[in-house]
Amino acid sequence: MYFEPEEFYKTFNLNHFDIKQRYNSYLLDLGDDKVKELIRPLSFVSEEDFKTSLKLDIRFTYLLAIETLFELVFSLLPEEGKVVREFQIIERLIDDKRHYSEIRKFSKGEESRLDLLSKELDHKDIQGTFLRFLFYRGITDPSLNDDVNSSLMIIDQVLRTLASEIADRSEINAHKHGLRGVSVWKGFGFANANNLEDKVEFNIEDSVSYLSKSKGGYQFLTKALDPERDIKMTRLVSNLIRNIINPRKASIMNKKTAKGAKPSEIHIHFFTQKTYDDFNTYHVEIDDIRQTIQFKK
Repeated sequence: MYFEPEEFYKTFNLNHFDIKQRYNSYLLDLGDDKVKELIRPLSFVSEEDFKTSLKLDIRFTYLLAIETLFELVFSLLPEEGKVVREFQIIERLIDDKRHYSEIRKFSKGEESRLDLLSKELDHKDIQGTFLRFLFYRGITDPSLNDDVNSSLMIIDQVLRTLASEIADRSEINAHKHGLRGVSVWKGFGFANANNLEDKVEFNIEDSVSYLSKSKGGYQFLTKALDPERDIKMTRLVSNLIRNIINPRKASIMNKKTAKGAKPSEIHIHFFTQKTYDDFNTYHVEIDDIRQTIQFKK
């Protein structure tokens, strides 16, 4: 059996994560009567459990979208001293190399393989940096240069934000292995130690905590669930994935187009600071809390 690697680009499901978030959002917005009807066949499931599971799945879908994006990025990065092999992507993907440490270093601004993104690469198909080749392959119209260059500045910010989301593997591993966490916190506050007045209180009832290992032992990492941001950021990640897949898909289709036929259109996205700031806005008072714990012997 023969498989053409080009089929990867032609058959890649670009809408997978957005579709998941769409139905999660729809279910999350259901009224109480609809929710009760939906969970009636299930044993011992409360409306609160139902809503929390949806918010967790929204979060997990977002994290998986980020993982997928970085897998594509690393699969297209050239090995040292070698040319880009973008049509051998299947082989690169199934090599199953782990890139967690490189993502972690990139999120901290440390030296990593992802530094290649900002470098000018010497290749007949690459104009400018590898970041441009990755997300705007084949876009050579001079009238689009300003849009491309401003978008690349935003993409660099976005990639570092996304890297920080999955740099700590404890959260995504908790999702992957079914350890969905426990509700450790409902809220907390600060008060004057002398009279317990002048309180500042924070409500984090809509949160989940994961057990992770730290240098000093163990800790609970509590994440406030923010489905609105997670859904918007998933859309942003999907658009970045589209910018990787669509130009390469169009390139393949054009090679097989008969002479004189109209070439395939390239569907790409440009990015603005305003859109990124809107998508990246948090809608919770506290993002995360870390609490060191000890187990009773």
